[in-house]
This record gives sequence, structure tokens and C-alpha cells, in this order.
Amino acid sequence: MKIILIFFTIVFLNLNSLFSQTYNSIKELNVESGLPSDVIYNVVQDNEGYIWIATENGVVKYNGTTYKIFQKKEGLPNNDIFKLDVDSKNRIWLTGFHKGLYYIENEIVKKVNNTDHLKGITFTFEKDGTPFFKTIYDKKSFCLNKKKELLNYYINKQYIIDYDKSNFLYVGFNPKQRKYFVLKNGKIKYAPKNHIYCKNIFHNKISFINHNPKLNPYFIKRELTDYISYFEKDTFLILNTSFFKKSFLNLENDSKYNIIKDNDNYFIYKNGIYNNYLSKKINDLKTLTKNLISIYIDTQENFWLVYNDNKLKFIPNDFDNIISYKLSDILGDNSGLIKHSVLSKNDEIFFITSNHILFKFNLKSNKIKILKKYKFKQPQKLILDENFLTVCFNDEIEYINLLTNEIKTKKIYNRNIEKIENDLYYVNMSRINKNENILFEKNNDLRFNTIFILHDKKIYTSNEDEVICYDEINNKQYENKKIRYTNIINGSKNFIFIGTNSEGLYLLNKTLNIKDRTLINENITSIEKDDLNQNFYIASNKAIYLFKIKKNKFELISTLNLKDVFINGKILEMKFKKDKLYVTSTKSIYIISNKIFLENKIIGKIDLDSISANGLNFKKNNTINFKRTQNNISINTSLFSFQNPSKFKKFYTVIKNGERSKWILFNENTITFRELSHGDYIIKFKLLSTDEKEIYNTNEIHFKIQPYYWETLLFKVLTIIAFALLIFITYRYYQRKSLRKYNLKLKLNTLELKALKAQMNPHFIFNSLNNFQSLYILEGEKSANQFLSKFSFFIRKTLDIVNKDTISLFDELEFIKTYIEIESLKNNIKIDLKINIDENLQINNLSIPVMIIQPIVENSIIHGLLPSKNEKEIVINIQKTEHKIEIIIEDNGIGFNQIKKQGNNNHKSYATKIIKDRIKILNILSKKDTYELTTEDINKQNTLKQGTRVKFVVPIVEII
Repeated sequence: MKIILIFFTIVFLNLNSLFSQTYNSIKELNVESGLPSDVIYNVVQDNEGYIWIATENGVVKYNGTTYKIFQKKEGLPNNDIFKLDVDSKNRIWLTGFHKGLYYIENEIVKKVNNTDHLKGITFTFEKDGTPFFKTIYDKKSFCLNKKKELLNYYINKQYIIDYDKSNFLYVGFNPKQRKYFVLKNGKIKYAPKNHIYCKNIFHNKISFINHNPKLNPYFIKRELTDYISYFEKDTFLILNTSFFKKSFLNLENDSKYNIIKDNDNYFIYKNGIYNNYLSKKINDLKTLTKNLISIYIDTQENFWLVYNDNKLKFIPNDFDNIISYKLSDILGDNSGLIKHSVLSKNDEIFFITSNHILFKFNLKSNKIKILKKYKFKQPQKLILDENFLTVCFNDEIEYINLLTNEIKTKKIYNRNIEKIENDLYYVNMSRINKNENILFEKNNDLRFNTIFILHDKKIYTSNEDEVICYDEINNKQYENKKIRYTNIINGSKNFIFIGTNSEGLYLLNKTLNIKDRTLINENITSIEKDDLNQNFYIASNKAIYLFKIKKNKFELISTLNLKDVFINGKILEMKFKKDKLYVTSTKSIYIISNKIFLENKIIGKIDLDSISANGLNFKKNNTINFKRTQNNISINTSLFSFQNPSKFKKFYTVIKNGERSKWILFNENTITFRELSHGDYIIKFKLLSTDEKEIYNTNEIHFKIQPYYWETLLFKVLTIIAFALLIFITYRYYQRKSLRKYNLKLKLNTLELKALKAQMNPHFIFNSLNNFQSLYILEGEKSANQFLSKFSFFIRKTLDIVNKDTISLFDELEFIKTYIEIESLKNNIKIDLKINIDENLQINNLSIPVMIIQPIVENSIIHGLLPSKNEKEIVINIQKTEHKIEIIIEDNGIGFNQIKKQGNNNHKSYATKIIKDRIKILNILSKKDTYELTTEDINKQNTLKQGTRVKFVVPIVEII
């Protein structure tokens, strides 16, 4: 039978283990790495590829770089969960000794209602999207309906604990008979007595084992006992396994893999077919596969090992891509450090330690041998040429014949040395020597410290300030003073590589012209070339890089970060051989498969773990709304991949209100944006291969920062409307004000015109002409001409000021003098005019409203002087008071009170009213009460004198 053949195959298989080698990519997951406990029960993978780990202190979701922990505070019934199962809807079902049925969905712990009375309930199988469960203790069976209600599930009052969809049969348990059975086509077949159901021992085989209740080995280690019974062709077949010591390491619900251990050998079946690739992988890990409880293989065929002491180790599928030999494991704790090394064609590494001991280490047999101890000399370099090992010192070289162990020495003072065919090239001080002859010497205080030679006899060397090339065949010299602090020189047929200390890597042509530069600020320690594939391996203090040269430029193919693959110590030397890169560091020896650089099948994505604003965490909804003050945003990310992180580059871009920024490379897990303005933000992430040629995954997070009220569009619209309204109101105000001012000026002009009309009324002109006629007849032509001359001056002056608003005080007084003279002649009376002016006033430069004094003088003559029988006198006093001018007009007429008593209606005077209206308008236009007019009777002050006093106050306004 097929099953029997499998067991006999197991018996005769024997595998050898390697001594001292370790695998750098293997990780132990424990408290130190971030787990909540070192006690691990169970590992499963969900439908999205995440690993879930059941521990005694909570459940953990792991993406390869970051743990998300679920405990009682997140909703677990208790922290001790010993079994996890995943259904088709990606729900994680929890099994423990708690009451109630719990599961995790979308990172939220949930509980099935009305299950508090059930203890120790566990997931068993799923049929047509419906999950089924059983209790651990009495095996009662249940199912979860679409309403998420847990219902009892029986067939013929018997419990159902599994369903085999490949054979269309159920597995159940009869509580009365305490027997397991198989139900197919309505027929029940009971398993042999004392046999218990063992799920997924064999692929698509319903199997039972003979159970010894006293030992109870199966539930602890899933070990086989004396007999196995399995259901085939409607009957039970018995297999005697008493001569085997086997155990099954796959999980109960893992139907894809069957993992069988026999003694120290492992056999892995995938979908019922023996998988030699995976079996060899796990058997290569002899030292790591002892005392195992379970092996879980994920979708990328990585191994998750749980041990008897409940420790957990992660072993990636490509774990054997890097094999390491720690010096402390090979030589012990007092081994020192490796100082120099060289690799032979026979996979032997010769190295010298800081203790000045020369070793030979065989990478095939893992045997170590001491060749020589140097007590008083410090070796500087090792050169291997066929069967001769050359050990270089500062003052000599030592030849060791590896076949005869014969040793020869030769005195040569050197700082660095190279051997080409049978010639020795070395540098000493500032000279290049060949077999003790000086080829080239430079007058320089700085010593040469490196040497590299091409087959066309171009010799390259350097000091701290420059790189030099000496062409031995053509006796030419080339220099490059731009490159400093050279560590190492290497090259190919057409190019020279210069590795520097903290200034990166240079690409030059053979005459030292710089073509390209990369890895700026890194310390280059080793350069190796694969001539066949034109690959160049560059080691720095951070990583090992694989480059190609295209169009005189570096093209990065792959990156291997030292910390990601646990390469410790400074890399001293690299040697490429048969698709492997042999690397020696100060602490270890490594064999790195070239697949790790060239493998393109990589899987990963950027997980968005959390988002916070001003330190406050928010749930990752479709769109997160932040207040305006919550504008310091932090996004925690992690790499979801179980592969080497060196294979990826992470980028993000910010899209604000539809406008995208440039893609930004980032290495940290947390990205922080400070003092963001309001708007609609989308932060997009993408994961690229190291050479940035392939996009493996994109992800994004969407959030909005609400604006302050004054930053909203509504506020801006209202502000614009209000501003426009304010402009309109202001415009209307000034328009009305301007119109009012215009109307006032119009009224003022009208009043002035009225004054002019009053001055120029026909009666006045008629009387004046009659007077002219009388003068001509009575007093002769001379007097008549004088009157006519004054009258014409008065008329002309009156017409001149018609279109003026103001007039000088001097011109106004001259105008008044003429007016009084005409009135004297017209009325045939003598009017005496006296004008007193303050010495401090320059009346030529002072401006007053036009015709403002003349109407007052006219009133004095008509209403005061003409009715009086006394001598006629008018006195005008002009004086300065602070910022104003007082104009006082006095007459010796009948007086102001007497005029009102007489009530002379025969002459209706408009002068006083016109002046008052003009003063009112002038005060409105000037926005101050700067114009004043008062009239009083002189009799109030002095009874011996009568008359009228008019006081007129105007502001001081100078003519510009």
C-alpha cells in the first residue's frame, strides 16, 4: 500500500548535517523581538498572508516586521489562547479555556452572542461558507448561521466534528457509545474500539489511531501508537505501526501539508505528493529541528517551527542563501578578529587573526588548521598563487609552499603589494617598485597606500590626496586630484573603480577621468567583479551592492543591507566563485548565493499601522476628518514581507486637493507632517524593487483637515460680498456727500449771484445813471467823468469776481471803497470810511469769501446812515485773534434797535439773510464753525454814541 511504502522510505533515509554553519536569515521570535510572551502555542496564516501567533499572553498579528498584539484590553476573554483557526471570511477563531466563542475580524475582537454557557469551544471545519465548532471536553457540535447565531448541530442525535469534502463524508462522535464514526451516504461506520480521530495525518484519508488514555501521547505530540486505522472504500483498514517512531508535525486544520517525522528525518507531502524540495530544506536544518511540536508552512513556503519548550523560530524559504561561519564558533571566544584573508580554488579560506595566527579553514569539511603563529611580526596581506601562499609584512614577504609546507622569506619594504604572473609590484613610501626596481617615484611627502595592476601594465596607486596611474609600457603618468582618501582600487577591461573612506565610489576610465559617482558618504571596503556576467559587487559600511555598468554609469541591480542579513563586522574581502560570493568580515565568513541578488520573485507591501494627530490615535476609516488644530499628522507604517527588506524601496507622495507632489523615498517607519494647512489629503505609498523597475504594491490613506471658519469658502464669499457692500455703501456715502457738497456750493453760488444781483439791480443802475446826468448838468463834465470812471471800475470789478469763490482781503476792501464812493455820489452825501488793520496781517496774502463784507456795508448805508441826520461814518477794524481774523464794521447810524422799531418796509433787504445762509454753508463745507456773524447795537455799551456794530469772524487762509 501507498502509506506503507511511505513509512519504509522514511526508515532508510539518512541525512548528514553541517558543522558550525549558521543561517543569518533565521529569526527566533520572542519577547526580545516584540512578542508578548516566549510561550507559543500555535501559528496560522490568514487569507491576506499575515501570520497569527497564539501565545500565553495574547494573540499576535505579524507582517514580517511588526507585531500587532491583542490582549484583554483589546477584547480577548483572557490572554491564554492556545489555538487559532482561519475561515474563508478571514475570521480568526480563538480557542482557549474561556467561556464563550470569540473571533477577530478586521482587527476587532468580537464575540458570538449567547455563548457564555459554553467553555472550551473550538473551530472544526467549514462547509459551504458555514463554520462548525465543537467543545473540547464533550465534543458537542455547533454551527453558526447567517445571523451569527450558534446552533446545536446533530445528525441522528450524534455530534458531527468534521467533514471531508474530497470523499463527501462526515466524521462524528457518539456520546453514548463513546465511539467515533464515519457517515457516508446516510450510512454510519464506527471506528475500531479505543481509536480516536486524527485529522490530516494523511492527505484525503480519514484516519484514527489507537489511543491509550493513560499516556495520552497524541494530544501532546501527535505521535503514532501501535495501530492506525483509516477509512477507505467504505471500510476501515488497519496498519501496524509498532515498529515506527513517528509523529505528525502539521497542524490539525492544515489540509495542504502532511509533515511526518521519523527519528531525525522529515518528510513533507504537499497535497498528498512527496515534496523533495521542502523535505531537503527542512532536513538541512538538523540542529534546528530537534524537539519540535509543529511545523507550519506558509504560502511562500517559509517554515514556522514551534518547539517543546514553546519557542518559535521563523525560517525563510531562502534561508540557505546566506551561510555564515562565526569566528567565535570556529575558534572559541578568545579568537580575536580576522585581519586579512584570501580564498583558494578548493574552497579553502586562509586568514590571519588579530592574534597574529595564520589559519586554513576548509569550507567543505569545516575543518580548521593552524598554519603558523607570528609572535613578533604583524602580517599585512595574504596573496594566493596556485600552491604558494604569500604572507606580506612591512619589511619582508614570506612564501609558504602549501604542498611541502616549506617557507622562504625575502626582504622587501612595502606598504601594499600585488603579484602579476611572476612579478611583484609594490609601493614603498612615494615609489612604485617592480621586483626591487623603482618604476615610478613622485616627489611627495604622502605615502602611497594602495596598488592595483591591469594586464596591460597600467599601475594604479593612491595617497590621501590623489590617485595616480603609471603606464609601464608607454612610460606615461596620469593623475586625479579630485579623489581623496582612497581605500581600495579595482577595475575591469575598460573601467577603474575607486572606493573611498566616506566619499563613496567612483567610476573612472583608464586615464582617470571621472565618469560617475555613487554611494556618497559611504565607506567602501571591498570591490569584487564577476567578469563572466559583468557584475560588480561593492561592499560598504552599510550594504553589499550589485552594480552593472551601462553607458559609462553605475546601474544598481540589488542591495543587501548588512543589518538585514546580520552580517557583522567590517567586510575585508569578497571573492566571486560559481554563483556564490564569499565574504570575509572581521568576525565571520559568509557564503552568499548569487540568487539573493538576482532573484526577482519578491512579495511585499506597505502596511499602514496607525495614524495620529497631535499624539491622538485615530481609526483608519475610509476618510478621517481632523479638526483644524489637529494638523501635526503622524503615519506609522511597516513593511509586510517575510523576505529580506533590502529587496525593497519605499516611497510616498502627498496629494493635496488633487495636486500631487513628487515621490519621496523613506526608510523610517513613521512619517510625520507638521503644521499642515487645511485641505483634502491623500498620502499614497508604493513599494518598489531595489532597481525601481517593478511596483509590488500601492497603498493610500485619505484624511481631511477642516478649515477654520474664516478659511471656508462660505466665509470668503461672505467676506467678498461684505467688502463689495462696504465699497458700495462707501461709494454711495461719498457720492451723496459729494452731491450735497455740490448742492451747497451751488446754493452758495446762487446766494453770491443774488448778492450780485442785489448789487446790480436795475434800480441801483438807474439811480447811478440819473446821478451821472445830474452831475454832468450841475457840476460839469469833469465831475461826471470821475463818477463814470468809478462806476465803470465798480461794474468791471463786480463782473471779475462773479466766478470766484474767494478774494483777497485787500481786493475786498478796495471794492468796498469804490462802492462807498459811488453810494456817496448817488445819494449826494458824504460818507467817511475808516479802515484799521492789524500790523501782523498781510492782507494781500489773506483769502476771504467773495463779497462777504460788502453786503454788511450796504446794510449800514441803507438802513443806518441814510435815515440818520448826523455825519455819516463807517469804521472797519481788522485784527488777528489766534487762528482767526475778526472784521468789525461799525456805523454811526440810527442803530440796530431803532431800525427794528421803525419797521421800514419800504426797502426790503436780503443782504443779512444771504450772508447768514452763506456762513451756514461755509461752516458745513469746512466741517467746523469757523465763520461767525454777530450784530449788536452800540447803544448797549455807550449811551453817548449810537449806531450798529457787526462782527464777522473768518479763518486765516493764506493765498497759495
